[in-house]
Amino acid sequence: MQIVCLDTHILIWGIQGKASPERKEMIDKARKFLQYLSRNKVIILVPAVVLAELLMDIPPDKHERFIQKFSASYQICPFGKREAVYFGKIWHTRNMDGTIKA
Repeated sequence: MQIVCLDTHILIWGIQGKASPERKEMIDKARKFLQYLSRNKVIILVPAVVLAELLMDIPPDKHERFIQKFSASYQICPFGKREAVYFGKIWHTRNMDGTIKA
């Protein structure tokens, strides 16, 4: 069983089909990636904070419908203090070993 956790840009590009002019090529790449994940039955986690960011661009009267549809394909997981601390540790470790270029 494979599990991935997605961040906002992949979903904006892949679901909403929006990108800045210099990143337009990411729309097709993200859509193909999401199709690949679906085809291979990969479990897709989306932190609640990412869902909140997606909802910023959707009129409030359409939020419930979007969440229902979104929840059919993606597992929304909480993102609180514990997760933030864990994320910070991962980022710091990866940054220190040179994996992340800040």
